[in-house]
Amino acid sequence: MVKFQYILKVGERVFRRAKIMVVDSNEYSLNQLYDCLSKEFFNVLCLSDGNKALIEAKKEEPDFFILEIDISSLDGIDLCQNIRKFSESPILFLSTRSSNFDKVLALRSGADDYMTKPYSQMELVARMKAHLRRSRIHGSSAGKSHLFYAGVFKMNLATQKVVIEDREIDLSVREFHILYQLAQHPGRIYSMEELYELVWGNPCVGDLRTVMVHISNLRKKLKTNVDDIEIIETVRGAGYRFNEKVLKHFSKI
Repeated sequence: MVKFQYILKVGERVFRRAKIMVVDSNEYSLNQLYDCLSKEFFNVLCLSDGNKALIEAKKEEPDFFILEIDISSLDGIDLCQNIRKFSESPILFLSTRSSNFDKVLALRSGADDYMTKPYSQMELVARMKAHLRRSRIHGSSAGKSHLFYAGVFKMNLATQKVVIEDREIDLSVREFHILYQLAQHPGRIYSMEELYELVWGNPCVGDLRTVMVHISNLRKKLKTNVDDIEIIETVRGAGYRFNEKVLKHFSKI
């Protein structure tokens, strides 16, 4: 196990000296990532065992996770799902697996991003900083006013809770902020590229499946008792929008 390395360059802005947990069974990959991230003045913890990583994650509370799918004792997918039970820190898979199936599976397990090996260290660091920047912005939202719609659709930005028809909906951080972005402007169409840039905080690089997966999960969670009314509508060839009919129906209740 490589312990956290606390390095701080005077005057360097280092994203709150963010703690990064890297879990990979390949020693060469761990050493490479440790060297790369240490140069960026991150505090880095490298592990090769999934169960040990889960224990350390609960104790150390990292700000960011980099996971490989193929790790010992507890694979990366199971580890990601377990981390999501107690942490909303960004999770990025960095894996030798490049199939669409593995990418979608990782995103559905709770990951925020996916890169394949071999990879560009510059791109990896840029993505990490964008996720950390977005995560920090969302974390500083406490104290803002609630967002109410017709009394029965309520979003609490401070607690990131959503209530629909007196039913509390459990959403991930990304799901909440996608819904919040759409709900602020009912009827406005957001392209997948726009949503990615607004919610993930970095320019879209072409792979929009992570947006599609999060929207799909949101729709499953946001089922209402109203027949034929979806809260999030797909506008073919354009993107997604918050359904104004939902508000009109709720206002009549």
